[in-house]
Amino acid sequence: SEVAQVDNLLYVISTDLEVPLTHWVLTVLGQIPHVPSTVSAASANVKKILFILEQRLKQHPYIAGDRLTLADVSAANTLVLGFKLIFDEKYRKPLGHLTKWFSALAATEQFTSVWGPIKLAKVALPLPAAKVEVKHEEVKKPAEEVKTAPAPVVEEEQKKKGPNPLDLLPPTTFIMDEWKKLYANTKDKASTLPWFWERYDPEGFSIWVFKYNKLEGECQVLYRTNNLLNGFLQRMEEFRKYSFGYLGIYGVEPELDIAGCFMWRGTEIAEEMKEHPQIESFTILKIDTSNEAHRALVNDYWGKTEEEDIVEGKPVLDGKYW
Repeated sequence: SEVAQVDNLLYVISTDLEVPLTHWVLTVLGQIPHVPSTVSAASANVKKILFILEQRLKQHPYIAGDRLTLADVSAANTLVLGFKLIFDEKYRKPLGHLTKWFSALAATEQFTSVWGPIKLAKVALPLPAAKVEVKHEEVKKPAEEVKTAPAPVVEEEQKKKGPNPLDLLPPTTFIMDEWKKLYANTKDKASTLPWFWERYDPEGFSIWVFKYNKLEGECQVLYRTNNLLNGFLQRMEEFRKYSFGYLGIYGVEPELDIAGCFMWRGTEIAEEMKEHPQIESFTILKIDTSNEAHRALVNDYWGKTEEEDIVEGKPVLDGKYW
């Protein structure tokens, strides 16, 4: 019967689709470590279910038959972040019926009232750096022990890439590690700023204010907004040694904003930031440290990080320093 079929589909969606897709999405957003073997298995399971749904939708307008059921609602809600972040144009190509079905449901008033307008991914968000998987194997002692030096794989890769241009800049008097330790270990963040301004080197560093250009329907719920913030910072991991900053969430649900202030080595936008997959989603202002208003803005972003502090007229809800 239709009821039994819907129940079966709901079970498949909640166990065989939602579980692996959630793991895949959380890995992409940097919420859990990237273990390649686990992500590979999760993505394979997701793909299997998507192609099953594709075949069903070739024969019927809805996944349980000729009318909309709870199975469609459950599947569509489960697939939102997949379509937004992972299922890019190439991935969707063999899933034409599934994409058409999802787009139709995502355009309904009931759906947009919860999720806002859904923009399908053009290019999938890349996975963060993988966690090294250590395999424990029994080591058998050879008949004759031969000592060999380990192959310098990492060093060879670095040689191929060449030195980071930021390492070739003229020496600076500002010691980043000292500043990071002071800021991290001081509860009253505002009290660290006089120390910072006394030592800041405008010839060796630059400061930038970032403001996220949210799409309609985005930044309405705190935990989802936090996912956006964490995903952005995760993709800056390789840039950590050259940069410092605070990225926060401001406002009141459902009117939230992501904004913050970063400092990095060099006086121009670094290549690491130009290559960031989400950089075009931000409006960026270079701070003129000789401008008192600009300095005050930096003081606000870095000094006012407690809940209910006010920055640019909006209360601080959450945030992370880099």
